[in-house]
Amino acid sequence: FHADSGFALNGKTLKLRGVNVHQDFYGKGWAVDSARKREDFILIKQMGANYVRMSHYPHHPYVLDLCDSLGLIVWAEIPVVNTIGREAFLSNAKKQMKEMITRDYNHAS
Repeated sequence: FHADSGFALNGKTLKLRGVNVHQDFYGKGWAVDSARKREDFILIKQMGANYVRMSHYPHHPYVLDLCDSLGLIVWAEIPVVNTIGREAFLSNAKKQMKEMITRDYNHAS
């Protein structure tokens, strides 16, 4: 990210167009199978998005595989919204971030 030109990928400015993704589906809650996830991400791509925000928690590696295959850029998150108990909370947040990066660092998305 650059203050004047915004986001750049491989040296080229790219306008991010995307959506916020949660891991749930009407009538299924979190019990969403991989076929339904694939349909959702194909629809995201077909609507012209190039970016997805994986809201509030690391999503299953299969979702990152989908994003890699569809050319979607991912903003991954850990479940941190507010702080509770400063030092222990920050220590746990750092551990979660390290675990997510270690697990997902080979994904192009």
